[in-house]
Amino acid sequence: MPYACNCGTLKWQGATAQLMDVNYILADSTVSTSRRYYVTANVKDATETGVHSLSAWIEVPDVSMGPNFEVDLEPDSGEPVTEFSAWIDELNVNDPIDSLRSFIPVNGVLQIGPAPATGGTERVNFIFTMNEVDEDGDLIDIPVVLNGSFSLRIED
Repeated sequence: MPYACNCGTLKWQGATAQLMDVNYILADSTVSTSRRYYVTANVKDATETGVHSLSAWIEVPDVSMGPNFEVDLEPDSGEPVTEFSAWIDELNVNDPIDSLRSFIPVNGVLQIGPAPATGGTERVNFIFTMNEVDEDGDLIDIPVVLNGSFSLRIED
């Protein structure tokens, strides 16, 4: 079993996976409450022999504006909502056709319990409906769901 941080889980293709690591940087070095989270997980199932993992970044301009942040790129009415951004890569060397696929949320909610200003534990929950991004940057309209939660230590 690879290293696991015991910091959260995600659900991918119907299976729950432990996160391997979660980290963050300030998305904007001038805003102490901005975040860019980095998340990795091993999603390899029992039938796979090679690497199958997810890596993602999730960026929020200011966690103090929450606790809920939304993305809806295709609303029924009105303008698209983009209160956070994210990018998810799936590396699956077991797939003979496409070993690297990338996704973005087209609809989703991110819920953040921010750490105190003096530092501490920050908790994040999310559910995304995503579309794959092809080589030209166009979205492939086949919805894929990713959800999960994690916690991490934020330094003051």
